[in-house]
Amino acid sequence: MRQLSQDNLRLLAQARRDAETKTLLLNEVNHRVKNNIASIIGLLEMETEREIKSPVDYQLALTDLRNRISGLAAVHDILSSSQWSPVQLDHFVRKIIENAASSSPLGRKVTIGIFSQDKNLWINARQATALGLILNELTTNSIRHAFLDKEKGTITVTIRKEEKNSNRVRLCFADDGPGWPQEILDGTGGNVGMQVMRLSVVSPLNGEIKFENHNGATAIVTFNLAP
Repeated sequence: MRQLSQDNLRLLAQARRDAETKTLLLNEVNHRVKNNIASIIGLLEMETEREIKSPVDYQLALTDLRNRISGLAAVHDILSSSQWSPVQLDHFVRKIIENAASSSPLGRKVTIGIFSQDKNLWINARQATALGLILNELTTNSIRHAFLDKEKGTITVTIRKEEKNSNRVRLCFADDGPGWPQEILDGTGGNVGMQVMRLSVVSPLNGEIKFENHNGATAIVTFNLAP
């Protein structure tokens, strides 16, 4: 009887812990869904400011919006499969780029290389959402502009810490296309996609993004890993 009582107490304690875990997960899911809805509303508001001159422009705006929402959905799938715990950075980067590339027939001809000096780099859900939008935008841009007149293309991402014992991470996204136009390098031009990237890197990531040309278009994103 004493043993049975102890077993029952142990099972009751475990049931309480499981219930608390489920409650936390449900709260996190609700929070993420609300944030995703807010992100979609923000994307819609950006598109309303877009200059539409022809049916082609309208179709392009719808395609861009669909791709960005698809990127958010991919982030949601990755986070839900990890039960909303932090995700490994290089694994996350590959999944988002592959998802963005798969939306285009040309994307299937793109070679993707992800190189990380440290496999023990993790990002939380909030950082994942922001970084997912940036990577989705960069991949879409490469497929649409860098590889338009090529039979195949290459996207290379390198990830490393800025310093050995620092939480500052440097992510370099590069393609082998013709490079960024001069107005992007000067910071004087850009469309909705550029606005999405700049807003995402500043607010949720508390980082910065730079655009350079090195045998193709290069975007360098630096940010601090969450504790």
